[in-house]
Amino acid sequence: MERKVNYFKVMLAFIAFSFLTTSCGDSVNVNDGDTKITVSSPSITSVTATCFYNSTVVINGSNFSSNKEDNIVKFGTVQATVMSATKTTLKVTTPDLGTAANADITVTIADKVSNARSIAVDADQNKVATYDWTEHTVKPGVIYKTGQFTLFGPAQRRIYVLDVTLNASNTLGIGVSTSTAATVTICNDYDAVAGVNAGYFPYNGSSNKDPYIRIDGLTVQAGHLDVNQIFTNSALIIHNNVATVRKFTNSGKNLNLVAAAIPPTQAQNVIVCGPMLITSGVIENLDMSVGHNNSSTGRTGLGVTADGKRVFMVVVDTGGSVTGISTLNLAKILQALGAENAMNFDGGGSSTMFVKNQGNNGLVNYPAGGTWQRPVKSVIYVK
Repeated sequence: MERKVNYFKVMLAFIAFSFLTTSCGDSVNVNDGDTKITVSSPSITSVTATCFYNSTVVINGSNFSSNKEDNIVKFGTVQATVMSATKTTLKVTTPDLGTAANADITVTIADKVSNARSIAVDADQNKVATYDWTEHTVKPGVIYKTGQFTLFGPAQRRIYVLDVTLNASNTLGIGVSTSTAATVTICNDYDAVAGVNAGYFPYNGSSNKDPYIRIDGLTVQAGHLDVNQIFTNSALIIHNNVATVRKFTNSGKNLNLVAAAIPPTQAQNVIVCGPMLITSGVIENLDMSVGHNNSSTGRTGLGVTADGKRVFMVVVDTGGSVTGISTLNLAKILQALGAENAMNFDGGGSSTMFVKNQGNNGLVNYPAGGTWQRPVKSVIYVK
């Protein structure tokens, strides 16, 4: 009889251990007289280096619960939203931390609190992510935003954003001119409601760097060969109205040929440019010793979400009362807006945004600080 009672106690202890391990993972002691079982508290070993409002933070460690609702994650005293969970990794969305420069992350399961790990808040990206933009709805799913504020130091930056949700009513496209024409003109030629300048082109003695361009399955521009990768290591692909920004990892200076080799059955529309700014949520290791990257000038960039159904087109002015930005700055802006992958387009005096019925006959920014539009060869538009 005594053996049966002891066996029954052991079984109860085992069931209790299994339940606590599966549902919580907190640290408790279970005693049956002869057996003592300990379940460990959650522990954090590493977290993403920096964060900003709404950014994804990865927390690595042990003894988390695979049931995401069991994990209470806090940045200081502010609770975050847990998006996914395993016993060793949590992915959370950064809450609004106000003006905090850093925060201590903890994970609580039941009444057991983990050790704290500090995370830095990127002040500039946080400012972009929380900024009160002036917004205009061009049409449902196409939002035009503007803002001017200090960013990346004391300088004033003037930023224009097209936040586009692709669907049956909103189509993303690539437009070209047979020679060169103003961005507004090309956008109007394609009956667009909004758009930005796109690819490089020979201008004022600059090197030949025409990109490969395909529209509706047909090559409309083969592009130059022997072009530095900084101008050609990425491509915008639009297929079935889903946008993808792809990085080319091939060596050499003929990446236009790599783009041309992508089957039209996989990429109806393609335009090459560069450099790549963000890959799978991580900002590229940009060579900031190169003038093309480090110069503070007008910039045009495009980013997409992971599902390719939301597109961010950004133009930043230079000249007059505002200062341009570097490619790294552009990457940070696009990431703060929500881009998972992003690329740089032609900038400087070419950087132009068009919004139908807004600004000066559709010209909403000030290219190179004025209203004259540099003629370009290609645009990205939505209609």
